[in-house]
Amino acid sequence: MSLRYILGGHLHTFSDCLDFARNQPPSKITFNLTVDELASDIGILRQFICACRWEFASKVCSCTLVCGSILLPATEIQQESALAVANAKLQCYLEKMFRYIDLQGVDYVGRRDVFDRFMYCRDSVFS
Repeated sequence: MSLRYILGGHLHTFSDCLDFARNQPPSKITFNLTVDELASDIGILRQFICACRWEFASKVCSCTLVCGSILLPATEIQQESALAVANAKLQCYLEKMFRYIDLQGVDYVGRRDVFDRFMYCRDSVFS
């Protein structure tokens, strides 16, 4: 749990939302998977991002989970490995959510449950 949540009750991270959901079940949870790019001095980094939105009766929380990344350019083997790692991390987050929260009656919306090759292979915004 974040210090912000412990001291003030403000939801900020995935763990904060999980803890809060134990006492007050969410009405809706939305997951949106994207692949974003960052430019730095060492090159272009492609990140596998899961944007989460938790809607509770009393508040709404949005958090971002970075499930993996890869430095570009990358070989096909490196790409496949990065996708596998990102999907494994995403599954860990989902399993944790399903294990700790009773999702009976919760509207769960996920555009995708895995990062795929199509998401990875889109054109670079830096090319």
